[in-house]
Amino acid sequence: MLIGHQEIHPVFKWLWKIRCQPKYRVFFWPLINDRLSTRNILRRRHMQLDSYNCDLCNSLVEESANHLFVDCPFTRMCWDFIHIDIPLNNGFPELASQMKDQLNSQFFMEAIILLCWAIWSARNELIFRGVKLNLARINRVFFKELNLLQYRVKVGQEDHLFSWIQSLE
Repeated sequence: MLIGHQEIHPVFKWLWKIRCQPKYRVFFWPLINDRLSTRNILRRRHMQLDSYNCDLCNSLVEESANHLFVDCPFTRMCWDFIHIDIPLNNGFPELASQMKDQLNSQFFMEAIILLCWAIWSARNELIFRGVKLNLARINRVFFKELNLLQYRVKVGQEDHLFSWIQSLE
């Protein structure tokens, strides 16, 4: 009564129902709360870096979670893997609802999280190890992790998941 009632976006509920490994939930939670350690967040925490710009697209745009996972031209090519057309300048969690409608599968949240993970992993490989960006590598990581879901879904859902994965490839 003292606090009142607050509406929670459905993406927060969907996140905790996914069938992925827990590490993906832990990764996605700060992303949808705009707390993922992008360069924008590091700047806000007064951390000194050589550049705060996005390394994926080599533009003069500051790397924020919204830019990195939505607006970056390289990332937009990654979303094309799974046939997602996302409007510019939208952020999480609103985008998750739009992606749900486009993916039209009970495994939509897993696909969103795993592709974000593949993008994040590629970004970190580029920054920390100097590994060049490669769309095919991101695609492989995404589909490898998606295929591993077959071992985590409920009995009877494996065939549905497998056929949905085949439709994405």
